[in-house]
Formats: sequence, C-alpha cells, structure tokens
Amino acid sequence: MAKSIFVIGIGGTGMRCLESFIHLCAMGMFDDTEVNMLALDTDKDNGNFTRLRDLKNYYQNIKGGQERQVAHTDTQFSAKINYYEFTPDYSSENNLSKIMGYSSRNKKSFPNPDNKYHNAIETDIADLLFTEDVREFDLNHGYRAQTHLGSLLMYDSLVNDDNKNSQFKQFAAKLIRTTDDARVFIFGSVFGGTGASSIPIIPRAIEAVTKKENDNQVAQALYGSVILTGYFSFNYNMSNDERMREKIVATSERFAFNSQAALMFYEDDASVNDVYSRLYLLGSREIKEISGKNSVKTGGKEQQNNAHYLELMAAFAAYDFFNSPKESLKEGGEDKFYFIHPDIKDARLSFGNFTNNQDFRKKFGMLVAASYLGLIDKYDLYTQATIGKSITGYENISQDEKHALHKYFEKFNLWFDGDQVEDGWLRQLDTSAGGMLFDAKAFGIHDKKSLSKLDFNKHLYADDKANTFSTGLLSGDIFDKVRSEMNKVEDNLNISNTNERLIHRVYHTLCQLYNFK
Repeated sequence: MAKSIFVIGIGGTGMRCLESFIHLCAMGMFDDTEVNMLALDTDKDNGNFTRLRDLKNYYQNIKGGQERQVAHTDTQFSAKINYYEFTPDYSSENNLSKIMGYSSRNKKSFPNPDNKYHNAIETDIADLLFTEDVREFDLNHGYRAQTHLGSLLMYDSLVNDDNKNSQFKQFAAKLIRTTDDARVFIFGSVFGGTGASSIPIIPRAIEAVTKKENDNQVAQALYGSVILTGYFSFNYNMSNDERMREKIVATSERFAFNSQAALMFYEDDASVNDVYSRLYLLGSREIKEISGKNSVKTGGKEQQNNAHYLELMAAFAAYDFFNSPKESLKEGGEDKFYFIHPDIKDARLSFGNFTNNQDFRKKFGMLVAASYLGLIDKYDLYTQATIGKSITGYENISQDEKHALHKYFEKFNLWFDGDQVEDGWLRQLDTSAGGMLFDAKAFGIHDKKSLSKLDFNKHLYADDKANTFSTGLLSGDIFDKVRSEMNKVEDNLNISNTNERLIHRVYHTLCQLYNFK
C-alpha cells in the first residue's frame, strides 16, 4: 500500500516550490507514494498558481486522469498526486475595513451604527494595529508583507469557512485518516506576506478544522517547513497615482528586513517551536535582479516568475524530511533547524549539494533524456509508439495522455515559439544558477534546428562523461539506438495504464544505455 504524505505551498514562492516538487515526483523520487498537495494563496488568478494547475493536470493526465491514478515503483511519474487548493474569497469584501465592518470612529457621533466596534477601547486597539492604508488595500493580490494582517485573515478564512466542500477541509480530513506516520511539509517565503503570515498558523488551523469537523478529533502529524529568505530582487516602477491607488506595495528592498523580522519571531514563538519538528532555512548570498519579459510582477495573471534553483533545493528539503527517521524528527531541539547556504559563485551547483545524490543524479538525468526523446521531432519515440511505427503494443494510448506527456516535457525542459527555443523549468533553473548539473552545451541552444543536432547521448551531465552512450557507426541515430535497446527491456504488464507502461520501459531502457544499474 502506498504511503501518504502531505505538502502545502503558500503564496507565489510556495507555488513555484510545488512545481519543483511535482518535477521530483516525475523523476521518480517519490516511489509508491500518494502525495496530497494543497496550494494556498490569496490570489486565485496568480500566473504562478495557474502554471502549477496546468503542470498538475498534465501529470495526472499522463497517469490516466485524477481518478485513475495509481502509485508505482522504480519508474518515472511514480507518485500519485491528489491536488487541493484554497483561496480566501475577497470578491466582495476585498479589504479589512469591509471584512470587519470597520469604519473610522467619529467621537462626536460615537457609537457609529455601522461600526462593529461599539466601545472606544476596541476601536483604539484596531487603530493601533492597523493603519488606514492597511485597512483599505485590496487583498486580492496577497497580504503585501503585512504579516500581522495576513495571519489574522488567513486563519479566519481557513477555520470559519462555511463551505462544506472546502478543499482545505478535504485535505485536513485526509490527514486525520492517515494514522501511520503522518507528515506535513510546508513551503513558503518569509520576505513577502502570504507565506510569512501563514507558516505559523497553518498547523493550528488544521487542528481547529479537524476538531470542528470530526467530533474533537485532532490530526496527529509531524510538521516540517522550508523557509526561504529573499533570493531575488525586482525593479517595480509605479507612478505616484498607482501607489496612491494601491496604498500598500510590496517591494524587494525590504526583503532582507522582512526575512530577519520573521526569523526572529519564528525562533522565539511557541506556535512555531512547539509544532514544527524541523525547519529548513534556505537562502542565497547572491541576490539577482529579475528583469526583461519575465520580470517580476506582484500579483495577478501576469505574475509568472521564472523558476529558481533554490526552489528545487526547497523541494529537496521536503524529500529529506519525508525520508528522515521518525525518531530524529520527534527529538526536535537544536536539530530542528537546518541551515542551507549554497554558494555557487565560483563553481557550478553539483549533485553533491543534495541528499541521496546518486539516485537523484540518475533519475533527474533520465527525465532530461526522456524529454529530449519527446520534444525533438526526429527522436519523438513516444509518438512513434502511439501510432505503432517502429515500436508496437502502445497504440491504445489516448490522445489526452499523449498530449499531456508532450506538454509536460515542454513545461519541464523547453518549448518552441516558431523555430525559437523557449525556456521551461529546467533551463530557467540553469539560468538562475549560472550553470548547473547538466552539460552547458544544451543550454546554449536557442533554435529548433540546432536542438535537432544535440547529441544528448554524449552531452548530458556536466560533472563527468561516465554516463554516456555511443550510437556507433552502423547503428543509426539516437532513436535507433534507443529502439534497439528497448527490445531487450521487458514490458511491465503489472502496470495497467499503457502510457505508464511505455514510460516505464523507456526509463529502464535509458538507464541501461547510460550505464545505470
């Protein structure tokens, strides 16, 4: 029986960390696992949120659709992903004043019948905690680094939601039914608003909801989190009129200050220290400004910020948490704080930066190779198989599954705008790291014709040339070599979904070719 794990991504950074986590699942890093994934953000139209949904849909459709998913072992796309999302409804009451029925107190006419605060003390406390700008800014694009406001509103939205079909409640209900070593891992940043404000209150909210919905039963789980400090900057030019209209604007100049304040709170606060078994603190010494057509937006559908290598390391922090012995997590103490300071200024990021790095090296590399087989026209082994040309037995793979696999490889590696190569997740990571893990030759290719000449059999890894294979003078091209080797690899008939059987066979074929045993 597949084990169940639980992951939560909060805010824009959390969405991108969940993207990296899904890619780890596609590599096969979570064999025989049922992943329960909750995406939590105030901005339902956020471009990073939309990109995560698309990626999740492709992953599930590769496995036959959400309801038909099965967890497997020793293959790509091995984990089963159950997806949930929650967004507070700020469609009508879109600022604090409207939500709380607050209006400025007029002492001459006090009490104001429209004012929830019917005594001067409560009103003065509200005035002390929330400035007028904080009370009035639009919440639909997040909490804008106002963590005191975010913690209050997010907790209230999660716990007091009257919707019986709330996906947060479904997620919590699944957790309470997981009685064997239940673990929850949370992704979020501490330099913005949504992540920093939600990390302390999420476990409390899960506890409150499960008690309310399940006759005072509480979900028993071990909690971990990766806390990302500022790792990018952006120049967000706004006119004075725009600033006046927005009232509160999140700017990257305050990322370091916001991170420091949040970490000081997390270090001393019992709501964090008593609940979390392990916290991974992840940051970068080098803060790069993001500019150009993929420049940072602060909300809405245009916010589709590029992936960053730290988000992959954050996903790997979750991998470490889920694979740590239960006893080590229960001990807590000083061991709960893990500090990660990757310094790649003078050297490439290497697989040595990751735990279980040899397995990761194999599985990551084989997904990269598989993506080239699916994206380079002359090597499109998956399409050849679905039409029964050269490779037979897979003709009943549906068009939806075939389309999903192709789109997934585009999101994972690259896609084409006409003849030009556009960067997917992998190439965006490489850019953010200034070179990483795989042979630089592929990342210097920017047109379809040049890509078709890529000898990824010889040029895959950056660290050495041990894992390569030759096509030989008489054995044809890469496609012919892979097809020939596939004849030596048995089809796994225990996998009922034909598309997943093909993926399994290609994966083991590539492992043989690249000399992974």
